[in-house]
Amino acid sequence: MYPKDLSLIQTTLLDELFQGNRPVLAGVDAKSTYCFLLSEAEHRDADTWGIHLLDAQDQGLNPHYTIADAGKGLRAGHKMHGFLIKNSREL
Repeated sequence: MYPKDLSLIQTTLLDELFQGNRPVLAGVDAKSTYCFLLSEAEHRDADTWGIHLLDAQDQGLNPHYTIADAGKGLRAGHKMHGFLIKNSREL
């Protein structure tokens, strides 16, 4: 995989999709709709999200905001890296 410069992404959209019963972690730039994360995973817990977000941070990701649902693993993984998630009532 080639490194990407994700430093221009200001707002991320993150969620989990499912292929059968396997989670697929997804991350999209809200402005350009560029998919910077699409990865099948065994789990969708904080550690799994944290690993993928750390990889994205290594490529420059440092969003101002993240829009996401209330998934516990997703939110905990964000909190590990200091990313801010906007609640829907704040948008």
